[in-house]
Amino acid sequence: MRQAGMLNNELEARRFAAYLLTLGIRSQVDPENEGWAIWIRDEDHLTQARSELELFRGAPNDQKYAGVEQAAQALQREEQRQNQLRRRNLVDVRGGQSAPGAAQRAPFVMVLIGLCLLVFVMSDMGERVNGVLEHLLFCRVNTAQPLPRTLSEGFLQIRQGEIWRLVTPIFIHFGIVHLVMNLQALYVLGSAIEQRRGTVRLALMVFSIAIVSNLLQLSWGPLWQSSTAQAVVRINPLFGGISGVVFGLFGYVWMKSKFDPTSGFYLPPTTVFLCLLFYAVCVLRDMPVASGMVNPLLPNVANTAHTVGLVMGIAYGYFGATWRRRGA
Repeated sequence: MRQAGMLNNELEARRFAAYLLTLGIRSQVDPENEGWAIWIRDEDHLTQARSELELFRGAPNDQKYAGVEQAAQALQREEQRQNQLRRRNLVDVRGGQSAPGAAQRAPFVMVLIGLCLLVFVMSDMGERVNGVLEHLLFCRVNTAQPLPRTLSEGFLQIRQGEIWRLVTPIFIHFGIVHLVMNLQALYVLGSAIEQRRGTVRLALMVFSIAIVSNLLQLSWGPLWQSSTAQAVVRINPLFGGISGVVFGLFGYVWMKSKFDPTSGFYLPPTTVFLCLLFYAVCVLRDMPVASGMVNPLLPNVANTAHTVGLVMGIAYGYFGATWRRRGA
């Protein structure tokens, strides 16, 4: 804060401060030995405030200052109302928390979580390819059938009409840690989006990200193979998990939080940093320069699905925010 000047009379000082507020200039009145100091909170308004103070000193009883106290009080009440409304509508997305009652207002998220849990139980925690996984993986895999070696083989069942395979790999999880991490993130991010944007929009995001990330994971997965991996050139349909979708939801909320303050989303910088750090560690796992160090810490990771999901979520959030600003 910077001082604009002094006034001898407290009532006049507070009337002048009220007048400044009607001009959009925030100030503070403090007693000093010489009188009452007028402090300006935003230094960009200091020059204007000093000019207005000189005019006020010359005619403190001018008609334009009449009733400014009531006008300032009305402005303060409206600001308080807007702040309360923003706090009530704000979805604070941070480690493990979402807005109160989000579960009741996020039925689609709860259905996704329920399907993931059901598949987890029926697939023996993803420990082996049983009959359930055989029908949910991107293409049919069993002990009597080798992995497909070409994209044409990988798309065989889908071309035969089993189009659910474009989506169902997101419900497969390999181990309890994989499941818990993904579902916790899905609950936090998905509930926030469904609460603020509705079930239909969330469902469209989830299915579009799932389909594209699964398609490219099958097609581009071998590009991530590190030099420590065996020389596998065939298509690998043994991937699953909703983490690609979760990265997409993270990217969406991140962009809306950053570029659309009126959206009601908020992601703390620490949360953004940790999510991006985790993504970077996953990528390093499949890079020859660091795979030896990271491989023992992480199981196989579907980095293509992660990357595609993150890019799609960022695109949805960023272009949605910029379009909304242009529309405004």
